[in-house]
Amino acid sequence: MVDWISIEQWAQCESMARSGIVFEIRNAHGQTMMTACVPEVPRAPFDWTGPPIEFRPVAQPPARHSEPLPSPS
Repeated sequence: MVDWISIEQWAQCESMARSGIVFEIRNAHGQTMMTACVPEVPRAPFDWTGPPIEFRPVAQPPARHSEPLPSPS
């Protein structure tokens, strides 16, 4: 596993981007999110309790099938 990198180095994600790689971003409270490499650090989700502080490249998780929507009754 790759060590965490300071979020100030986010511009380096472009050099680490590969097929099958996404980036895990973490805040000081241990909350994480996955994202592709984009020019600006993505906005934190509404329920995060602090700003992002670090990131690392990780293998993209496999796609999951969602459950069908219930039929209207």
